[in-house]
Amino acid sequence: MIGDYSFRKVNETKRTANEVELSALGTGKALLVSSEMDYPGWRFAAGGIERALEDVNYGFRGAVLNPGEEKATLVYRPVSFRLGCFLSLLVMGFWASYFFNGGALSSMHDFQLIAKDNHSSAVPDY
Repeated sequence: MIGDYSFRKVNETKRTANEVELSALGTGKALLVSSEMDYPGWRFAAGGIERALEDVNYGFRGAVLNPGEEKATLVYRPVSFRLGCFLSLLVMGFWASYFFNGGALSSMHDFQLIAKDNHSSAVPDY
């Protein structure tokens, strides 16, 4: 990351909740530095090729643009979110298969049979 970098004029062309597109006009190698924190899950691509982000000043994210590259895309795709979605769907699938395959219904039926047997023997004869 240490080296000679050119100055470029940077414009934000698109921003959504999890994506930032930048246009860096100029020539030569450049270092783009964001004032936002470098949280895990951010990915960087320039020219359609994904590359590693640089840690700048112990907490900010930065990206190196090679000569000729003028567009950069930063996308936030955390692994924790995808893992959470996977586990949630897995648990929902488990419960759906339990209820739709008669797991809950057969348990309720068994409970009603036990309750009827206990009720009939618990009624005193007068």
